[in-house]
Amino acid sequence: MAKVYEFVYKIRGKLQDFTQLATNYLFKSIQEQAFPLELDFLRCPEGKLILAKVGQLNLFLDEAGLICSRGRMGRNLTHKYEVLNPLILETNHRLTALIITDTHEEVKHLGVPTTLSRTRLAGFWIPQGRKAVKKILRECRLCRKFNAIPFTYPRLTNLPRCRVNLVRPFLHTGMDYTGHLWVDNLSQRSKVYILIFTCMEIRAVHLELVEDMTIRSFLMAFTRFANMWGLPSHLYSNNAKSFIARGNLLQQVLTAEEFQNKYKIYNLKHVRIPLHSPWYGGVWERLIKTLKKCLYKYIRRSVCSQTELLATVSDIQHAVNDRPLTYISSDQSVWEVITPNHFLHPDLNSNFLVRLENTDINEFEVTTKQRLIASLRNRDGLLKEFKRIWKEDYLLSLREQHLEMNTSTSNTIQVGDIVSIKLPNKARPFWALGRVIKLFYGDDGLVRSAQVLQGDGTMHNHTLIHLYPLELQAVQTLDINEELLEPEDNQEEEDPDQNNERLWICPECDLPDDGSAMICCD
Repeated sequence: MAKVYEFVYKIRGKLQDFTQLATNYLFKSIQEQAFPLELDFLRCPEGKLILAKVGQLNLFLDEAGLICSRGRMGRNLTHKYEVLNPLILETNHRLTALIITDTHEEVKHLGVPTTLSRTRLAGFWIPQGRKAVKKILRECRLCRKFNAIPFTYPRLTNLPRCRVNLVRPFLHTGMDYTGHLWVDNLSQRSKVYILIFTCMEIRAVHLELVEDMTIRSFLMAFTRFANMWGLPSHLYSNNAKSFIARGNLLQQVLTAEEFQNKYKIYNLKHVRIPLHSPWYGGVWERLIKTLKKCLYKYIRRSVCSQTELLATVSDIQHAVNDRPLTYISSDQSVWEVITPNHFLHPDLNSNFLVRLENTDINEFEVTTKQRLIASLRNRDGLLKEFKRIWKEDYLLSLREQHLEMNTSTSNTIQVGDIVSIKLPNKARPFWALGRVIKLFYGDDGLVRSAQVLQGDGTMHNHTLIHLYPLELQAVQTLDINEELLEPEDNQEEEDPDQNNERLWICPECDLPDDGSAMICCD
């Protein structure tokens, strides 16, 4: 508008303050549209009743014909005349929104009080100014990006099947590494690591000491574990870089010729929890904490040899597996508490008969055979009794650990939403932006996690509390890898009333059935 005035006045050969002329014109246009009654009254007040807004704000017309508000600060010598007698602006006018936006950027995107105060210092008075500023700040993309709160996580649902259905120990196994330890090898210090395998059902642990975190060391440790306890059906791990590599390795092992016959019949599955969500693997993460406490208290600051550390790890493994799973009662008549070792070594206390001296061979064979069968039956009976206690005492005691939190009961995230992804190792200005591709639901119908396509083209599975909404939605007609939105061919038939794009969390392992983020059991 100042350029228009400049053009017109240069043709006429006159010099004026073009910016002031443009400013007066724009504000006169606003006030003529927003305050026609007040403007008519102020121009000719004789014989008319005073209007409410004129009396409340003490309005008057200045020398330029603009409506201003006269307060009670006329004797103040600090502020200028424009600040003490500000212009009246319409609350919902577009120019008012532009002034608030410009002021908000001048104060470096501070909050409502600072923006409103700077607007008044600029010589403007906005009726219901706080409400108008809040409305504009809610639309500020930069503030929304930095001030948004994450999606609310739904309330806890049922425990996964792998934790409440006991078939055999280590059928469902979680695994993770500890930090490095120092050992003395021939007067030379070197690092070693502990690989922990955790049974999801009975909370037993198997510890392997490895020299490094390479694929070869992992395979040898896994082979020793499988030879001792059998090959598990599901392996659970976090999304650390070491296990991402091993996840690809396990796929290659399953298709390798030398392992095909052995692994094919077991149908080994590797399941990875969502990215940066260690509470999904709390079953094995909690036992890592127990292991570290034992190591710190037993070894302290000393550096032992690898042989001594191996014996120490074995002792710790036995001690952890000998901890009680159920409540220890003071009543001695109650059956003793069960421990993971009751399932791992049920025959440790069984007395199998050995050959006695001065005993007839035939009598010995009959007696030995009968007592051996009785001992085996007794061991099977003990296992059944252990399982009964596990079902009746241990499983029911898990209810005491259930915590109710202030969580959501409805789904607010949708496919196509633009979100900010929290990265634990980066500050908020460096968080990535992404678009929601898939939603993963629990058995309660609430969203637990989502698959997000990031700006660099990679896709990861993130839990809800790591996703921050930006109140932006992508156009659904765009090509966003539509093949990813189709149901899997091997997915179970869904309720026809449900959305066809809805992907449920796997009922076997309670983790998303996502081929790109993990290899699920279904």
